[in-house]
Amino acid sequence: MDQVEALAQGESSDSLASDTAGSIITTVSNAEKILERMRANPKADWRIDDCQTLARRYQVTWNTAGSHATFRATDGSRITIPVRRPIKPIYITHFVAFIDRLQGT
Repeated sequence: MDQVEALAQGESSDSLASDTAGSIITTVSNAEKILERMRANPKADWRIDDCQTLARRYQVTWNTAGSHATFRATDGSRITIPVRRPIKPIYITHFVAFIDRLQGT
C-alpha cells in the first residue's frame, strides 16, 4: 500500500514513517547478515539478488546485460559477475572485497 492510499484509509503519517524506517533498518541488517555469511562461506548457493541487496545498501549501481551483472561504485570502480547460478566462490570473494573497499575496511 502506498502512502496516498494509507492516508486515504485514515492511517497517520507517523505510522507510515515508522514503517518506512523499520523497512530501512531491516534492509540494513539483512545486508550486514548477507555480507557476513558471504565472507564466512563464499561456496554457498549465492544468487545475484544477494549481491544486489548489498549493492543497494552500499549505494552501488548495477546493470544486468545478458549473462552478466556489472556493479559500479560512485568512485568509478566496478566488478562484473555472471548472473548464472550458482555464482562461483571466486566471484563472491571478489565481490566481498569490492564492498570492503567501499567501506574502507
